[in-house]
Amino acid sequence: MEVVLEQFIPSDKSKKISEMLKNIAIGCGVAAVITFFGAPIIGIAFGILGGGFFVGSYFMYVDYEYELYNGNITITKVYNASRRKIAQKIQKDAVRRVYLTKKENAFKKGVTAHYNTNLDGLKIYTFELNNNKIIQVALNEELERIVKIIYAQTITL
Repeated sequence: MEVVLEQFIPSDKSKKISEMLKNIAIGCGVAAVITFFGAPIIGIAFGILGGGFFVGSYFMYVDYEYELYNGNITITKVYNASRRKIAQKIQKDAVRRVYLTKKENAFKKGVTAHYNTNLDGLKIYTFELNNNKIIQVALNEELERIVKIIYAQTITL
C-alpha cells in the first residue's frame, strides 16, 4: 500500500520584510555602481552590503514542506517562496525512536528543528535516528495519524 501525504507550514514572518530587504539590496547595488567610479572602496562596500541584504532576504521568509511517501519523510525548505532545498530525509528503517514533544521542550541543544513558530493546530514530534541525529517536525492531524500507524513500532510515550 502506497501512502502519499503532504503538509505545508507557512513562514512566520511577513513577506513584506523580505521584499523590503530585497529593495534595500537593489538600492545598495545602484549606489555601488554610481560610487565605484569616484571612490572604488566605498563602491565595493556598498556592493558587499547590498549582497548581504539580498542573501538575507532569502533567509528571512522560509516555508517548510513535509512529504510522506511509503513511510519515508522528506523535509523541504522553501526560501522566499521560490527556491526549494531538501533539508532532511527520514528513512523509515533509520528511525530508532519517535515521540511527542511539548512546545516548551522544543528547540533543545543538539536537536534539528524543521518548523517555525507558526504552530497553530500542529504537534511537535521528535525523531531519533540510528546515526544519533535528533530531528523535530510539526505535524498536522492527518500526517500525525499516519505517522502513528507507520512508526507504531518505534513510538514511545
